[in-house]
Amino acid sequence: MAQASRLAPVSSKSKGADLSLLYTQGRFGNILYTEIPLLKQLGELTHDRPWLFVCTTFRSGSTWLGSMLAIQGFRGAQREWFARYQLGDTGLKPVQQAIDASRGTWAATKLMPGHRKAAARALGISDTPQAFEDAFGQIRRVYLWREDTIAQAVSLWRATQSGIWHGSDRAKGPERPEYDFQGILKQWQAIQQWNADWAEFLDPVTHYAVSYEMLLSNPASEIARIMG
Repeated sequence: MAQASRLAPVSSKSKGADLSLLYTQGRFGNILYTEIPLLKQLGELTHDRPWLFVCTTFRSGSTWLGSMLAIQGFRGAQREWFARYQLGDTGLKPVQQAIDASRGTWAATKLMPGHRKAAARALGISDTPQAFEDAFGQIRRVYLWREDTIAQAVSLWRATQSGIWHGSDRAKGPERPEYDFQGILKQWQAIQQWNADWAEFLDPVTHYAVSYEMLLSNPASEIARIMG
């Protein structure tokens, strides 16, 4: 796993960053080939508002961390604004929703690897830290992972089978699914891939890394380190 450096705001690009130039250099995908004005609109939405990305995987404690960060002013950090079902036709809707929900200095979102890739496609940008910075401006990244990936895989298996992801969810399947070694193994393998994906994505950039177990051991201290 890549070594993480201490969290610090990433230097933003100038407010008037020329997104069309990035487009002509081929750094964007082909989904929004005719939508350069849309990319400029994205720049107008985001460059005056720094962002906090909670980079994580499913069943890692991210909703808990996001809720604690929301209390500290990072409103929306417990939400998955860039989940595929929220991206819509243009990709701008969740961006505006996250900004509206922030009601303060920072806009924040949880970000799973699949969400990040889907957001990149919907916004027409490449799936790289630099492309996200060019589009969103200043970004702080917090990487949350779980040391006990077997327990995480079991939790993920239960959630996918029962449909209960949060305490308020109603069961869509058996609340206590039967043990299934192959099913749990499949989830564990997916977690390994997601963690490797985040390690590769975050390695070149400044970010703060915290495990669920570290957070559980001393939440106040870890939140202070993230905020500091």
